[in-house]
Amino acid sequence: MDDLKLIYFATIALLLLFSGINFVFCNETNGRNKPKTWTSEEPTKITVVGGMHVEPEHPEPGDEFTLSFRIKNNSTVVAEALNVTIHLPIQLELVSGSKKIQLGNMEPSQERVVSWKIRANSSADYIIDLDFETSNLGISQSKWLLEIYPRFTSFFFDPWIQLLVIIVLLAAIGLVVMLIRKSFQRRRHFRAKSSWTSTSDYSRQ
Repeated sequence: MDDLKLIYFATIALLLLFSGINFVFCNETNGRNKPKTWTSEEPTKITVVGGMHVEPEHPEPGDEFTLSFRIKNNSTVVAEALNVTIHLPIQLELVSGSKKIQLGNMEPSQERVVSWKIRANSSADYIIDLDFETSNLGISQSKWLLEIYPRFTSFFFDPWIQLLVIIVLLAAIGLVVMLIRKSFQRRRHFRAKSSWTSTSDYSRQ
């Protein structure tokens, strides 16, 4: 009976461990805030160079942080009256300034940096839209993924920690298998011994 209790306990612990690992790996895949981009539906004349920059790098829920983008005129003509507008989910709050930044005219291959100070009110994966509007090149859009999660979960993004967690998980699986196997062996031995004892008693009679 004690073996069965130990097996049940080990199985429950293993399931809890697996659930925790699954939550971290599934919900924190972009914990370094290295943004992912989606291609615009139309060829973009105005582009973002070097990706999205987050400062501080790992903001937590409730923190204020700065999002910065380096904008480039990727066309062969002057981008006239360029406006850059950021669209935020309701959980992200613009701390100061305007969502729309007016950059004026930009020469071909010219680059400028735009930034916004933002506060995150909750943990989630956020999709941020940037609209680039000019009077002569039309409107284009860029999408970015930003993940905001508590700092303690970033501990699991270290590759060595992930390897250690996998090793512990495999060891736990091996322990459960070993306990189950030993339990079955003991039961088989006990049944065989009981059967032999019963046969011996019958023969004596």
